[in-house]
Amino acid sequence: MPTKLIISALALFIGYMSAAQVITFKEPEFDFGDIGNVHPVTREVQFENTGDKQLVIENVKGSCGCTTGELAKDVLEPGEVGSLTVSFNPEGRNGKQRKRVIFTSNDTENENKSISFTANIVPSWDTLPDRIEFTMNDDGATYTKSSEVFHIRNHTDKPITVDKVYCNGAKLQVTDPGVTEIGPGASLEVTVSVAPDFIPERTYFDMVRISATVDGKPTTGRVRVYVRNPASISE
Repeated sequence: MPTKLIISALALFIGYMSAAQVITFKEPEFDFGDIGNVHPVTREVQFENTGDKQLVIENVKGSCGCTTGELAKDVLEPGEVGSLTVSFNPEGRNGKQRKRVIFTSNDTENENKSISFTANIVPSWDTLPDRIEFTMNDDGATYTKSSEVFHIRNHTDKPITVDKVYCNGAKLQVTDPGVTEIGPGASLEVTVSVAPDFIPERTYFDMVRISATVDGKPTTGRVRVYVRNPASISE
């Protein structure tokens, strides 16, 4: 084949290969920072078709059910900029989080490209401690201590309402404060006691449950409680 024909064919091939659709993210990674664990947070991210053919986004999916994305437009012409609203629901989660949103498209470089984000979930309220243990004396009839306290702590800058503190079993007794408001940064003390006639044969486990309303939304929490006799200390 003549040299000129080879060069022309190569030029056409390169031109064809460059005539592609490519999704390019303006911000491939971002951070929500410190967030509460009650309400979802959102962020708008932008991306561009940096190729010279039409880009078609076929699907957008979060790496977990807590992450969703809503496209403003799923077909972009060359040079056109699109946007996606990323929503993250922190309910039931705590601490550092890292999630992804995956784009499936006709991008010729990679049909699956993703953006990622991080967040640090700070609970609106918690309990201190979150675990209580009662242990019987060697006589098998009395306890080293039969009552303990824990605190429900409000970490927000608004009041929260404790609606109910309770235990399903009859082996523990809880001083339910009733409907009580806890101010910003304040705490509420609750006492848990072992029922006077309860003598466990082995380790007994139960939970004190808390229902609270934060910024109009119901939330729940718990304190784990163990009751042990000397024979079950090693369990």
